Amino acid sequence: MAEQDTYVTIAGPAEGLYKEKGSKFLAFAFPVSTEAEVKEVLERLRKDYFDARHHSYSFIKGPD
Repeated sequence: MAEQDTYVTIAGPAEGLYKEKGSKFLAFAFPVSTEAEVKEVLERLRKDYFDARHHSYSFIKGPD
């Protein structure tokens, strides 16, 4: 029987907030399956938080 890789991911969207010295840092995590979904989420967040100074993101697609 062939060995299969398994991966753990989040079940649903999650949010976090960190405040320090008058600055507020928002964090969001979304389960996505495609790069198109990533782009949709980023577009929505940029519209919702248009006044943010930075919009940093990362994502992992597949095992490699």
